[in-house]
Amino acid sequence: MIMTARDSQEERLDGIRRRPLFGMGALALMAAAIAAVYVSVLDNAFVMDDVYLVAGADGLGDPDALGEMLLRPFWQNSSYLAELLHDYWRPVTTFALWLTAFVAGKAPFAFHALSLLGLAAATISFAALLRRFAPPGGRFAAVWLAVIFAAHPLAAEIVGMAANVSDHLALAFMAVQILVLDGHREREK
Repeated sequence: MIMTARDSQEERLDGIRRRPLFGMGALALMAAAIAAVYVSVLDNAFVMDDVYLVAGADGLGDPDALGEMLLRPFWQNSSYLAELLHDYWRPVTTFALWLTAFVAGKAPFAFHALSLLGLAAATISFAALLRRFAPPGGRFAAVWLAVIFAAHPLAAEIVGMAANVSDHLALAFMAVQILVLDGHREREK
């Protein structure tokens, strides 16, 4: 059988698709870094913007209010802030906060857990992005850079305030989009 360049490329892409993104050890290491640094956040009360955007949000968790909340600017979901800030639309964040309130009520624990899940999603997608563009043998470095990202003190404010979950969601979605686009580019070659 004669192998063409296209066959060779398909074979290589099949190998990439079957290979796991990260082993369980790498995922455990990333999770351990997040837990070691931020698990104490789960017991915190609402702080700063959370008081307005979560505890004071009108309709958060109410199925009848979801559609209207998704159409309003982010800060206008709180009667405390509706007059102050306009034109700041974050439907994914609004939905994540709404869903958390729908499932678990407005308990601070649930919203801080959402923040930790957002950090985990951002960390894993950031590690995948690093791994994708790392030189051969860079898998180890990608995992360690992701661990540093997860445990870095710069993330403390984002994790500490549930209303800031949008920052980690934005990173996770951006990294996944870059990976998808790069995968599409690779298939087109």
